[in-house]
Amino acid sequence: LQQGGPALLTTLVIVSSLFQFLLAGRLSLLRRLITPTVAGTVIMLIAVNVMPFLFDFQDNVPPGASSLAAPVTVLSTLVVTLAVKGPGKRARAPADARRRGDAAAPDRTGPGR
Repeated sequence: LQQGGPALLTTLVIVSSLFQFLLAGRLSLLRRLITPTVAGTVIMLIAVNVMPFLFDFQDNVPPGASSLAAPVTVLSTLVVTLAVKGPGKRARAPADARRRGDAAAPDRTGPGR
């Protein structure tokens, strides 16, 4: 990337996005293999494997920057993320999951709805 510059980066982004669109179109074929349990496990494993690198980046600050720059950035990111998610909010299930009556779909038919 250092030798190719912005042109190479742009080309790689466009090619990878086309690949994602092609994969998304065929993802329904893998629905039996990629269950919510499998997807959740993979997401958790990715997070666990990335954490050591994130903790190493915490020490990588520009010269002359405050020693609190990285921890303040991490804390502010967590605060904004939690504020956007909000307390007690759940992830919304797709509409087709609610129609099928999947157990993962939130119940929207109870009292007060």
